[in-house]
Amino acid sequence: MPIVEQVAEFLETALGEITEDAGYEQTLSVNRPKRAHYEGDLTDDLSTMVYTSEPTEQRDLRVSGSRIVHQEYEIVVFVIDSDDESDSIETRLSQVAADIAKKLALDRTCGGLADWLKVTAAVFEPADDDGNYSCMRMTVTAHLDVDDTDPYYMAWRRPYSRGYYGRGHYGR
Repeated sequence: MPIVEQVAEFLETALGEITEDAGYEQTLSVNRPKRAHYEGDLTDDLSTMVYTSEPTEQRDLRVSGSRIVHQEYEIVVFVIDSDDESDSIETRLSQVAADIAKKLALDRTCGGLADWLKVTAAVFEPADDDGNYSCMRMTVTAHLDVDDTDPYYMAWRRPYSRGYYGRGHYGR
């Protein structure tokens, strides 16, 4: 399995362990999208999605025989307003962000898959005009040291980018 997917699965598992029973403020319901731009499962409070973004190769950090890659993942949590909640939606959004940062700080190497993991500050945004729900977006960057001969690394890179062939698009 590609390292990118292994890290995504690590994040999905770690986020799934954020529960009130485990001492966190909220219990998240975590999913990975089954198709591009799919948010059909995000109808419940605290629905959480983990998205994989494009990798960025750090050419200035390249070591002989390996490539240093920064792989970004976006975590999106929907928080739905409810009359049953005693906390404001802003408080709940902040609690979700704190819970995620707390959980991911426990293992900054993703079980040894990454050199380090960087959690970017959360962005809160209203998801609808009526203020019935909001979402929290957080970017997580995994610093990966990938072997040049790793076939999985080559498979997840954009195959027609300039860096892949070194001669421009489509190998010309």
